[in-house]
Parts: sequence; structure tokens; C-alpha cells
Amino acid sequence: MGLVNLPTVEGHWSTTWPYSSLACSKVLKRDRFSLIMKFLHLNDNSCYIPKGQPGHDRLYKLRPLLDPLIANFQASYTLHR
Repeated sequence: MGLVNLPTVEGHWSTTWPYSSLACSKVLKRDRFSLIMKFLHLNDNSCYIPKGQPGHDRLYKLRPLLDPLIANFQASYTLHR
């Protein structure tokens, strides 16, 4: 989905040309994807800073998952020459 930009998310499951893409429909059904997106919340939306405002974070909703993940990656892997 990150590689193919379509007007709507549902377009990835479209069967009409030119939007037909069988890759998404083979991996995950549209209704299942919608349910996961509906109930998956990682951060409090009431504290969200809107786009264009100072302090806006594009990854705000994923930040509770990303920060510990990045810290663990940095702690367990050291770059060498």
C-alpha cells in the first residue's frame, strides 16, 4: 500500500481496471483490514497536534510502538567499520 498511491484505501481491493490489485486481496480481506484499522489505537487522539501546528508529529499514533522498538534496536546492534 505504501508503494501504490490510490485515492482510497478500499481501492487496493478494487476489481475494476486500472485499480485492480490482487496482491492485497490475497493477503488480507478488506473487511478484516477495516476492523483492524478501526480498533488498533496506540496513542490518545485527544492529545494529537494537527498538521501545520508547531509540534506536529507525523508518526504520533505509532510513537508508543516506535520509540521502544528503536531503543531496542540501538541497544542490541552496534555498527562497525
